[in-house]
Amino acid sequence: MSHSVLHSLWPVLLEAMEARFCHLTERLPSGRCFRHDAVLSCLSGWASDTFNTVSGIPSTFEDVASITALYRHYRWPASWWLPEQASADARRWLAQQGWQYAESDMAMAREMSGLPVMSQRPGFRVYEVTTTADIQLFGSIMSTIFERDAPVEAAEVREVYSAMCPPERGQTHWQLLIGVDRDKPVATASLFIRDGIASINDIATHPAHRRQGIGTAMFEATLQRIHDSGAAWCVLQASEAGQSLYARQGFSALGMIDTWNLSENDERATDE
Repeated sequence: MSHSVLHSLWPVLLEAMEARFCHLTERLPSGRCFRHDAVLSCLSGWASDTFNTVSGIPSTFEDVASITALYRHYRWPASWWLPEQASADARRWLAQQGWQYAESDMAMAREMSGLPVMSQRPGFRVYEVTTTADIQLFGSIMSTIFERDAPVEAAEVREVYSAMCPPERGQTHWQLLIGVDRDKPVATASLFIRDGIASINDIATHPAHRRQGIGTAMFEATLQRIHDSGAAWCVLQASEAGQSLYARQGFSALGMIDTWNLSENDERATDE
């Protein structure tokens, strides 16, 4: 994939990320989204930096201060997803307002034409979430990846998905998927499709069923659904551990997205 093509996908990735954030937020009873110039702020109604998200590059210190004040008003933690193109000033503004750098993921993309035929794992199937019981199960499986190191966050994931409206039957742009291995629900994935661009998120396997090829089977089944939908491109974010897996599936690196966290207990703020 040429450098110019990869470069052109950056805004596509950011738009897909923002569209998904806003869609998820608006499925919650008290969820709201706000736009500050080029920055989207999502307030879930829960004190969770998994679901209170900010995305985009701030253009002024005042934008950062205003967004920070919004979350502090409710005493909610939040996470800011900041693309690598952000200036040193933008990073300094976040730090001055009490945001702390947490981690970086690699943004990756692949063209969906030419997707090889995926082999099917015996005894494995994937189905779409369409009911309240389904979405609660989805959240329960998702929460297991946090249970050992962050039990409070695991509980928040279960609670938020229990309150979320499931996707409507028949719509195809937002799909929550559950992977079943030999009649046991053990994995999740989600996809969001907009303007021919699909994003994959929420790839998770129950810890008791890892290292058995289930995560790969879940990912490949999700890719096949995206291919069958007619989407031209697929984008995702990969941790350092996942980058080699996605590279083997034909994904190329676009660049880094940094995550900055705001604590619900941090009242610090400084002038520019």
